[in-house]
Amino acid sequence: QNNSITAKSNGSSVTGIQVDGGTSGPSNLTFERVDINVEAASLGDAQGIFSYMKDSHVDLGSGSTIKTKNALGVVLSATAQDPNPVNSTFTADKLTLTTEGTGAHGIQSMYGSTMTLTDSKVTTNGTNACALILAGGATNNITGSEINAKGAGAYGVYITEIAVPNKAPSVLNLIDTQVTSTNHGIYVRSSTMTDKN
Repeated sequence: QNNSITAKSNGSSVTGIQVDGGTSGPSNLTFERVDINVEAASLGDAQGIFSYMKDSHVDLGSGSTIKTKNALGVVLSATAQDPNPVNSTFTADKLTLTTEGTGAHGIQSMYGSTMTLTDSKVTTNGTNACALILAGGATNNITGSEINAKGAGAYGVYITEIAVPNKAPSVLNLIDTQVTSTNHGIYVRSSTMTDKN
């Protein structure tokens, strides 16, 4: 299937896809392939995909694209106060994700979320726009992919500590994956990163 979603705003709040879990049961969104384009006038509450609360799950299949301007690419989160959050999950194969704009991070995984990428490419083009951010007990598994941050002050990978009850530190597993940045490659604080060639 060749699906496409376009969302543009003259302000700073716009989202291509939002998936919310919660107490009433899981939320699941699955595509075989989708093209997502999101543009905001300025960076604020804007993202290509926002998967929020516990038990929210997104699968983009193979060959999807996400392109944003003044917006984050993908945000995975939950409630920090939940003592046992059921992970929000994000899965994609052969994903091409590109962001433009200051602070327009590529993928931001937080609060126990789990992301799995294979044969994918994540590129940010903006000052302080990190390609990949992990915090609060997130787990990312990335295989055969390219992670590239091109803007000034931007990290290719930024893993930091946010205390979450009953959650271990964040974990990033890289297998046959290239991380490049014009400034900072990888930053790890109170977390775990493994690299397997």
